[in-house]
Amino acid sequence: MDWDPEIDTPATILIVGGNAIGIEAALYARFLGYSVIVAAAARVGNKLLAAGDIPMPGTWGELTTPLGLAALETQNAGTTEAMRGEAAGNVPTHREYVEQYLIPVAKTDLIYESVEINSPVQSVSRSEVSVASKLSREELADCEFRVLIDSAKRGAHSQVVDIVLDCVGLPATHGSAMGGGLACGEAEILGMDCEEQTAKGFFTSGSLGALTSEAGKSIMLYGDSEAVIDSVRRLQGEMADGTGARLLWLVPMGTSALQDEETKKLSEAFVPGFSTIPIWGVENITEKEDGGWQLRVQSSLDEMLDLECDAFASCVSQAENAGQVARRLLPESKIATADPHYYLLKDQVDDAEANRNQVREVFALIGGRADLNLYNTVQVPE
Repeated sequence: MDWDPEIDTPATILIVGGNAIGIEAALYARFLGYSVIVAAAARVGNKLLAAGDIPMPGTWGELTTPLGLAALETQNAGTTEAMRGEAAGNVPTHREYVEQYLIPVAKTDLIYESVEINSPVQSVSRSEVSVASKLSREELADCEFRVLIDSAKRGAHSQVVDIVLDCVGLPATHGSAMGGGLACGEAEILGMDCEEQTAKGFFTSGSLGALTSEAGKSIMLYGDSEAVIDSVRRLQGEMADGTGARLLWLVPMGTSALQDEETKKLSEAFVPGFSTIPIWGVENITEKEDGGWQLRVQSSLDEMLDLECDAFASCVSQAENAGQVARRLLPESKIATADPHYYLLKDQVDDAEANRNQVREVFALIGGRADLNLYNTVQVPE
């Protein structure tokens, strides 16, 4: 690896998925002293519960781990009697496994406050990184993750974490936030069809041609692509004709576009109602009751700026930030990806040993100890 995977405690780990391997990874992390957030899109073990009374592909002894059994026994002595000793050879149903083991483990004091159910992760991007940033993997490894979680309790909100263990295989997302993630509220807007977006005054790269400087309209345009630069030039021309519009160009921090002399002059042009602000990204997008949009943008690493407009165009193309979220497995690893500190763990219900091996491997990397194996050291209370 051309980056160092070792991160000491205290550090925060996001675990995406409330499945068997997600809960096991949370246990392992907490036994080592890491802070943990488990974001489950539905209930813990939701997909397993759908199989109901179908037998699990293994016995209690194969499906449980010393960490899970120890957590249960510490919480309530005797609760693992049906899973140990002679009973370890019994085969539970999917429902029994979830209701008697997986959910009780998730409710133990060790990880209970860490588990957020009905809280899907909407995007994972990099904090302190603009979509225009061109960083090496070694440089990215020093940047925390910005995670957008649609929590059932707290609503959509962003979290900063050090490590991501993706146990479900999140799709790539591209939005207006730092590092190309989604801003709060952006997923719902992008879910609208193009006509509805345009009617509400929201534009993307594909609909920029419909954006005009109507009299008195305030417009915000985010991006640095050629299409954005052409639109700024066109709108400036319309404004020079006295439309009374206001245009704010939100330029991605560190963009190379402004190194071009002509583009730099365009950004600094003296046109009534026109101005430019460099930003790291958009944190929130909210539709106003009387029409238009309210935005909270990251104007610096320490400050947010609240803005309002009648029309907003977010024009960050997939190609612009694709290099920052390359989550393909590295050739030399079954779990580590090309995105530093982002790991892919595959939940293999039919192979509990494979799940344990993945968890052990990822924490051996994170802990910087190839010999690290809690399964050989944690003892289940008698």
